Amino acid sequence: MTPQSPSPAGIGVVLGYATAASMVLMIFVQLGLFAVLLAPVMCVLHWVTARGHDSVNVNASHHRFLARTWLYAIIAQLAVLTALGFAFAEVWNLGAIIIDAVAAAQPGEEAAMAFDSLAAYLDYTAGRPLFMLVAAFLVHGVATTVIGAWLSVRLVRRWLRWSDRRPA
Repeated sequence: MTPQSPSPAGIGVVLGYATAASMVLMIFVQLGLFAVLLAPVMCVLHWVTARGHDSVNVNASHHRFLARTWLYAIIAQLAVLTALGFAFAEVWNLGAIIIDAVAAAQPGEEAAMAFDSLAAYLDYTAGRPLFMLVAAFLVHGVATTVIGAWLSVRLVRRWLRWSDRRPA
């Protein structure tokens, strides 16, 4: 058997899977926001590349698969970031309370006034802002791990199909 030289379209699929693997790595190291910024470009790039081939082409099917993968990654990461946004909106109130207390305090009493105002607010809200912050970080950690694992399995399965020259 003579080894086949890779076609330019095949090299594009290999680069597509390598880039998708880097997306999974970014998600695992908590750089999901960067993946969200990169994902629309990659999604459009794969869709445009797939349109250049007929519908039964193996490379085109894998480019469509990669475009869907980037799209699903965007949706999942935006859902996680939205959940974090709600928690940080509540924490923003804590910051405003501390700044207002420091501004209203007598010189030398800033720390005590800020602590008393923060304690009063947390008593009033039964600690909900801090609970939301801790829960948001917990949800973020678990969700990004699940998203990264799901994308890893998805990409490896399809990569193996591509290496067998089967459609995605």
